[in-house]
Amino acid sequence: MSFEDLKKEVVTLSQTEQKKLTAFIFSLWHQNDAEYQSVVSARIEDKDPTKWISLEQFEAKLQGN
Repeated sequence: MSFEDLKKEVVTLSQTEQKKLTAFIFSLWHQNDAEYQSVVSARIEDKDPTKWISLEQFEAKLQGN
């Protein structure tokens, strides 16, 4: 399948499927990036609640707001 075929196929996906595809590609980009994994791990392990955000804030960030 060519890249052009892939683009045409992606256009036909639902918004939910496109979001899942985006997440999948994002994970592929970072799966072998040790520095990125280290940063994410440090953030996950950080127990300081002053650095946490609410679910609403997280969703707004995902929407670009």
